[in-house]
Amino acid sequence: MPPLNDDATPEQRARAVRFWEEVVRPEMNTREASKPKETPWQALERLKAEAGKPVVIGPGLAAILAGMKKGAAA
Repeated sequence: MPPLNDDATPEQRARAVRFWEEVVRPEMNTREASKPKETPWQALERLKAEAGKPVVIGPGLAAILAGMKKGAAA
């Protein structure tokens, strides 16, 4: 953190306050707002409930897995 500048002009101070209010403060609020919406125990229960459902993968991953399967069979 840079040292305080006691020789700053009122314009420089106003610009610094504006920067704080428009850039730094909103960024801090978004970081604090991204708290998890569920507890670890709730997440575990949700994952247990989803355990029996089939997994769907995309065509790109399917091609990679098919290539790995061919390589393992050789």
